Amino acid sequence: MTVKTKICSGCHKRKGSTQFYKCFSNKSGLQAVCKACSKINQKKYYRGYASRNTYRIDHKEEIKEYQDWYYQTHRKQRKAYLKANREMNKDYIANKQKEYYQKNKKKINAYQKAYRKAHNRRRNNDRRTQEST
Repeated sequence: MTVKTKICSGCHKRKGSTQFYKCFSNKSGLQAVCKACSKINQKKYYRGYASRNTYRIDHKEEIKEYQDWYYQTHRKQRKAYLKANREMNKDYIANKQKEYYQKNKKKINAYQKAYRKAHNRRRNNDRRTQEST
């Protein structure tokens, strides 16, 4: 069923179907609120969420201590999990790395060239100081 116009339940104005987000659970296939009202509602929600989330701000040190403790006590399990995950997804990881390299070849080569240049100087300086002693 295609609807050409619809009344927004937020601003109560008649608007075209392109002014509404899709929603397959509704009969019309569109949300009840227009895109503009939806954005306003989202902003209100996130502003309210930030104010409700003051616990994290007020207890930052306690949370950090807990996270450090958890990391230390579960370190072996986490390492084992990550290792098993890498083993299971070896091909996927290799393909992703190849794709990344192909997309960013110039950037990677420029970085490697600059790195080699900087570290060769350092290595050459170390050789000179060893030869002079």
